[in-house]
Amino acid sequence: MPSPNGGADRLEAKRQRLGMPLTSAHGQIAATDLELSLQIHNPWDHAVSHQPSRVRTLTYVAKVPVIYSDCIRFPATFVTALTQLLDALATYHGEQTAAWPTDPYLFLVWLHCGYPASDARCAKGWESLTTQLGFDAEMILKADPAELASALQPGGMVPELRALRLKEIAERVLKQYGGDLRAGLNGLSVPQVRAALKQFPNIADPGADRILLFAGISPVAAVPSNCPHVLVRIQAGQERENYGRTYREAQQLIEDGLPQTVDIRTRAYLLLKFHGQQLCKSSNPKCDKCPVAPNCAFALGKLRGRAISVKRKP
Repeated sequence: MPSPNGGADRLEAKRQRLGMPLTSAHGQIAATDLELSLQIHNPWDHAVSHQPSRVRTLTYVAKVPVIYSDCIRFPATFVTALTQLLDALATYHGEQTAAWPTDPYLFLVWLHCGYPASDARCAKGWESLTTQLGFDAEMILKADPAELASALQPGGMVPELRALRLKEIAERVLKQYGGDLRAGLNGLSVPQVRAALKQFPNIADPGADRILLFAGISPVAAVPSNCPHVLVRIQAGQERENYGRTYREAQQLIEDGLPQTVDIRTRAYLLLKFHGQQLCKSSNPKCDKCPVAPNCAFALGKLRGRAISVKRKP
C-alpha cells in the first residue's frame, strides 16, 4: 500500500542518497529525477521551472518550523518572509532604537559631530557640542571657528573641517529655510526633498533616504549605508563588487518584502544595521555565531558566480 506521504518520503530518500540539504540558500533543490518533481505533495508547496537541460529546479516553502540555536523558531526560508527574518534578528539582538536625532537639521549636525562617522564617535561629539555651545543654527553660524572645533574634538579627526561644515549647514538652513529645515521640507515631493537634502555636505542618496525615513517624511526603502550587504547576503548570496548596485539590490528587497510604513521600515533599518555591525561584518562576518546562518544564502555558499571576497567563519 503506498505511503500517504509518498512524495515527501521519496524526496527525503533522494536527499539522503545524494547528500543534498533539505533546502539551499533559496529553498531550491536541483533534481535530475523528473518523476520526483511530479510526485511531491504535502507538506510542501512547489513550483517547477523548466531548464534547458534535463535538470528541473523545484522551489519549496517549508510549512513546518525549523529550530535553530537560542530556541528561535521560524519557517525554513527567508526569501519571501522578510518580516520573519526581522523577528529572528530581534529575538537574538533585541529590538533596536535610533541613536541619532530624527529631526532633519539635528541629524545633519549630529552626523558631523564625529569622524570617521560612527554612532559612538558622533555621540561623543554631539554630547560635547550640546554641552559647550548648543546646536542652534544661529549659534553655530556666529560661533568662533576655534571654539566650535574644540567642542567637536571628542568626536574624532578633522574637527576644524567639521566645524566649517556645520557653519555651512547652519547658513543654508537659515537662509533657505528660515531656520526650520523640517518645516521647509513639508509639502515637497520625495524627489524634491531628496534633492534638497543632497545640497548639504556629505549627504548622498543613502543619507537622504535615512533622513526621509526617520523623520517620518516618507517610508522609503532606506538601507544602512555602512552595511547594505547584510540583507543581500541573507536573501541572495554574496554581494556585488559595486557598492551602488548592492545598495539598490537591498532597497529592492525591502521594497518587495515589507509594507510601506515608517515603523516597519525603521525597524528593518535598525536591525539590519546592528546585525551588520555585530556579526555580518563586511570583511570578516561571524557566520559561526549568526542566528540566521542556517538559512543565509551567503553562509550556505551562494557566491553568485564570484570568488569569495571575504573571510568568514563557517
